[in-house]
Amino acid sequence: MKEEFKTIEGYEGVYEISNLGNVKSLERIGNAGNLVDLKILKGNIDINHYPTVTLYKNGVGVKKHIHVLIGVAFLNYKTGIHGEVVNHKDYNRENNNLSNLYIGIYDIENRLNHLQKSNKYKGVYYDKIFKEWKIYVITDLGKKIKKFKKEIEASQDKNICCPNGRKIKKEHINI
Repeated sequence: MKEEFKTIEGYEGVYEISNLGNVKSLERIGNAGNLVDLKILKGNIDINHYPTVTLYKNGVGVKKHIHVLIGVAFLNYKTGIHGEVVNHKDYNRENNNLSNLYIGIYDIENRLNHLQKSNKYKGVYYDKIFKEWKIYVITDLGKKIKKFKKEIEASQDKNICCPNGRKIKKEHINI
């Protein structure tokens, strides 16, 4: 795939994003009257494992997710629409190639796509991204995710439920 750059909305003449996930700072005169050279920016990985880049406008930096910038520039994604998100087809948050991104709807079932079910216990999932075991529990406030380091610990929680909200009785857990 040939790399193609498009302007980043709100940063016209300053930054561009490519279909391969590269962010380019354009050559221009900066706020202090200095010449800013054209360069590809180095990003960071945030706490949720998403690649980010900090974009500056009028001296103020704002951290942006690379996949969202690509969604806006290439997929006509509109930020702020309730429930819509830019997703990764392969669930690899660091693969921000345009061919790996799509606009989807966020819901708890969609969140399960990157989880692998346990072979031993019903209602226990391994999160491949965060490398931890998870269960869904029902509380007075609704469904919550509980995290565990070991599969057996997750299986022993008394409030375990499955993603569709039905409680799993302890006698139904395979051991």
